[in-house]
Order: sequence, then C-alpha cells, then structure tokens
Amino acid sequence: MLLFGDWWQLRPVKSTALFDQSSKAHSGSAYEGLQLLWGRTRDGLQRLWELTQPMRCDDPWYGAFLGECRNGALSAENYFFIHGVPTETVGSMIPGEAAPRCGNAACAALQNGRWREMFAGGAKWPAMQSLECVACQEERRARCRVVWSEQDPRFLQQPFDAAPYIHPHNVPKYYALQLRALEFAKQRHLSVHWVRGARQALAPRRTGYQRGGLEQEAPALARLPRPADRGHDKYG
Repeated sequence: MLLFGDWWQLRPVKSTALFDQSSKAHSGSAYEGLQLLWGRTRDGLQRLWELTQPMRCDDPWYGAFLGECRNGALSAENYFFIHGVPTETVGSMIPGEAAPRCGNAACAALQNGRWREMFAGGAKWPAMQSLECVACQEERRARCRVVWSEQDPRFLQQPFDAAPYIHPHNVPKYYALQLRALEFAKQRHLSVHWVRGARQALAPRRTGYQRGGLEQEAPALARLPRPADRGHDKYG
C-alpha cells in the first residue's frame, strides 16, 4: 500500500488531521487512522520517502516563487517580479543562483552595481531596464502575472479569450458576451450576425392563461406583466 500526502496540507474542518498525535484523536476511527501512519506495529507504515523535487512546474523561477508562497516566505524581489515593478536583479536571475541565466556579463554588471550607480545619479527605471539583454527583457515580461490595466493584451489570448465569465448581474454578463463574440470573430476572420429576439405570449387556449380566472384566485399575481410585456432578461 502506498500513501501520498503533503506536509503542508490544511487541517480538516472540525476533525482529526493525519499529522496529529494519537492522543488528540476524537474518535476510535481517527485513532486507528493515526496508528496506521505512526504506529510501530506490523500493520503500520514501514517506510517513509520525502519527495523534494517539484514536478508540477518546469519553470525554475516560477517554481521558486510558488515555493516561497507555499512556505509563507515570499521575497521582496519575487513580489516585484510578479507585479512587474522595478527589481534589483535582471530578468533572467533565478533565486539562489550566482549569475543570470542569460549568461550575459553586461547583465550581471547591471545588478552588481551599475544600476545602483545609475539610480543614485537620477536615472529612471525605463532607461535602466532597457539595458538588459533581449533574453532578460522577455523573461521579465513573462514573470509579470498581475494585470495593471483592462487593456492588457493577454486578455485576448488563450485561455482567457474563452474563459467563463461569472457575474451576479445580467447586464455585465451580456455586455461581456458581446465583446467576446466580436473578439472571437476578429481573431478567426469570421462575420458577426446580430439577431434581435422578441417575445410573444401564446394564445390562452394553448397556455391555459385566463386573465379573469386568475384575478379571482390571485389578484396580486394577476397584476404582474404578461410575458409579452417583459423586456430582455438581461434586466431581470
């Protein structure tokens, strides 16, 4: 039998966690479960292997960023990278490594002192950042995951261009659907055809809707507008 778990797993709600001590078990089944993991009998687990290499992310910087978030120790430098604001290191720098991944000596010189000298002399960040090599600039753009403007072009790329849009009100929802339709057609060189719908009440004999009888049974309900009188359901 193989069991897999996470040392940082959140505690269960009003129950016993498998990483608790057996003395804290609140029931017999919880105690047996803890004994299965931590007991020293032949019915308990005999070996433990701790997996230390992350396999879900092949991006070395993003993996380091997620590790810091997981441990509750996000560094200021990675916080600045994810928000797309000025940093002390160049775009291809990986936490814990001695030199930038780009291998460019000029980029290493920027973070080792030249940027500080330029900043002390009154230089602005756009001018300082423009000295990075192409690889560092591309990596810096890729690390910025926080949106600062609704005009961000990434909204028009997959998977965001077709992501579900959830809103408690209908008016924004319909407006978003219209924008999505326009963008979908633009990217695929298709035509957009708008169709205006109209509602019409069916004949009384088909619906069983009798105004007089309804007034006698439920006067308040009878005063509600008929289906044909209602507007678009985006206002409902």
